[in-house]
Amino acid sequence: MVFAVEEEKQESGGWLRGANRLSRSHRVPLVTDSPTSPAAAEALVTRPLDIPEQDWLPGHRVVDLRAAPGADVLASLGGRVSFVGTVAGTPVVTIRHRDGLHTTYEPVHAKVSKGEPVSRGQRIGRLANAALLGDTARKPDGLSWGAWVKGTDGRKRYLDPFQLLGSVRVRLLR
Repeated sequence: MVFAVEEEKQESGGWLRGANRLSRSHRVPLVTDSPTSPAAAEALVTRPLDIPEQDWLPGHRVVDLRAAPGADVLASLGGRVSFVGTVAGTPVVTIRHRDGLHTTYEPVHAKVSKGEPVSRGQRIGRLANAALLGDTARKPDGLSWGAWVKGTDGRKRYLDPFQLLGSVRVRLLR
């Protein structure tokens, strides 16, 4: 017998490069009783997504989720760590998923390294204490979780990570 993992998919616009479909089998990147429920995730929101119409306009390109400093931060879906470092004083982890989507997590003290493969739900780090970050750091109230893809023009296209939530289905192949 062979088992395969079948992920729910969503059609994406024609502006994506190298990815015609995005996986809808992500989980909330925090320990929770309902890791794939958009309703449960909405209850954690301290600052919602506000993607501006133009790249140069102000906005909020991530969703801030309530979590205490030191909380485990989990990969929303398997992939490969594409960035671990500091951006403007804020510790950040980025994971590239096989469909071309990138998810970002900040402020996170990483327990993973660039290039390392990760699994869905794997601990990738611990939430930093924003009060202890430098003056230039973003200081969200909890975890900032974002999602983006590269457009055909090479620019980042930000997405609502809640649209990616869903269960992984396992089916038997004969």
